[in-house]
Amino acid sequence: PDMDLICEIMLMSEGYSNGKVLARKFMMLYRLSEALLSAQKHYDWKLRAVKTTLNVAGGMKRADRTSTEDKVLLRALRDFNLGKLVADDVNIFLGMIDDLFPKIREEVIRARELDFEAAIAEASKAANLQAEEMFVIKASQLREILAVRWSVFLIGPAGCGKSELIKTLSKAENVFGEKSTINVLNPKSVTRNELYGYIHPSTREWKDGLLSQIFRDLANTFTCKSEYLVLDGDIDAEWIESMNTVLDDNKKLCLVSGEIITMTSWMRMIFEVEDLSVASPATVSRVGIIYLEPTTSVGTAAMVKSW
Repeated sequence: PDMDLICEIMLMSEGYSNGKVLARKFMMLYRLSEALLSAQKHYDWKLRAVKTTLNVAGGMKRADRTSTEDKVLLRALRDFNLGKLVADDVNIFLGMIDDLFPKIREEVIRARELDFEAAIAEASKAANLQAEEMFVIKASQLREILAVRWSVFLIGPAGCGKSELIKTLSKAENVFGEKSTINVLNPKSVTRNELYGYIHPSTREWKDGLLSQIFRDLANTFTCKSEYLVLDGDIDAEWIESMNTVLDDNKKLCLVSGEIITMTSWMRMIFEVEDLSVASPATVSRVGIIYLEPTTSVGTAAMVKSW
């Protein structure tokens, strides 16, 4: 596909008058990122990633009428992509942004919800955790990406704070006055039939699975602002490929019984995984990514202090 033309048309439709020049800069950044950044399995610089970032840029353009289009697009590109980059790639990525948007990055500060960051710090202290700056930033990035993606992968080794990040975000939302719930499930602890449900071979009776039961309950609950379904376990082609209709724009869980459960606008799926070594590119392109660096996201000092 002619990505430059697609990008230009989408920018124009989102309200950017200088779409032609900005589209070339946008696609140049994504092509350079693909070529120069390290080859991580969770990086995706293809059409789906482009489309989501352009939607974010359009939302920012409508929310901020005073800034120039260069600055708005730079903010979208920087803030939306930094969350998934590993530490070694951050400076390279920012360097490429500086080359494409000279002397603008320092003027564009990160859009922050200071009230909500205070709620994150309060929720962290209530759970006897340390509200480190990086931890608060990652929680804010997770909240931002959940606003535009309904499925997110939290990637990082054990001990980097994935589970606590989700709990802290949910608690902070409750403190902030937005009712939030979490349902945690380990997809590798049960068989695929027990996860999705199956038709009994003898009686031809439908037996509900864990995931289908929770999914249906969440879809029929209308009192929460945010409902998080957390799948805490390794990615495996056997069960993740059946989720592709949920992860893409259909947002539907299709069961063997013929039942189709549609995701509601307040439902979100979060996957806690160590890496994406066995995930297919089709799965990676459908989701948002937040990468937690083992040394910087929490750090040993915070662990010692909490202990």
